[in-house]
Amino acid sequence: NESRPTQTALALRMFKAFLNYIDAHFDDCRFDVRDLFKSIKGTRGNAKNQDALQENELSEWMAQAMAYDGVGGVFLRFLLMTGARTNTEAAPLKWRDIDIRNKTIKLHCKVNGTRTIPMHPYVEHLIYGLPHESDYVFSSASPHGYLSPQNAAMYRICERAGIVTELKPRGVSIHGLRRTFTNLARQAGVLEAYACKIK
Repeated sequence: NESRPTQTALALRMFKAFLNYIDAHFDDCRFDVRDLFKSIKGTRGNAKNQDALQENELSEWMAQAMAYDGVGGVFLRFLLMTGARTNTEAAPLKWRDIDIRNKTIKLHCKVNGTRTIPMHPYVEHLIYGLPHESDYVFSSASPHGYLSPQNAAMYRICERAGIVTELKPRGVSIHGLRRTFTNLARQAGVLEAYACKIK
């Protein structure tokens, strides 16, 4: 843990997932997984990046995302405005999951199966500015038909917004947009409206 904290945290998460699987699928399991992990001390529970856009970075990041050509900039703004998970909720979003009458979006959540979130007018503006070329909102020519993770676009936008610095050599990650949404939603007191816990 002292020399390779990230790998240690990853190994612990994998081991925990394995034990939870055993606990859930084998009746003769005779240990309490939660008690076991309470006894493991010294690992860094926050080894993963806890990055997010700061309030003073939001305006310029948004300006650069709006100026970014293509679907990538729209996709990243959608993530920031909804707090959706990149690969499982936002990228494979289909037009049939958008209810224009009730102003809601149905996301396929890995925790609760599906969750329905309110559609902000700005998000509606973003979505309906996209070409309606396939079943997917964020369609692309990729084999699965929807947009791949936009890490390169995110880096370029951060770079143009002045967020890529010596202290933040990679700027903010795409998952950092989800954390940014969480921070803003908590400040506004609206996080309770979202059925799926955000991490």
